Amino acid sequence: MQGDTYAEAFENIQDAMEGWIETKLENGLSIPKPVDESQYSGKFVLRVPKTLHARLVMEAEKEGVSLNQYALYRLSM
Repeated sequence: MQGDTYAEAFENIQDAMEGWIETKLENGLSIPKPVDESQYSGKFVLRVPKTLHARLVMEAEKEGVSLNQYALYRLSM
């Protein structure tokens, strides 16, 4: 954390973002547009080998969670 408090850290992040944007503009570089998250459903299909599927199911059961929760956990690492 870059600050003694969360508020200070947040302010420092805002300052860094403003500096990044200013530098891009000064150098004639483009700034990416924000992502419109409403276009994403939160779902996607992923095909995996049967052996991996079985292993993931067993690991999810061992952790006491659903396969979906376990996959989400593993993807977010």
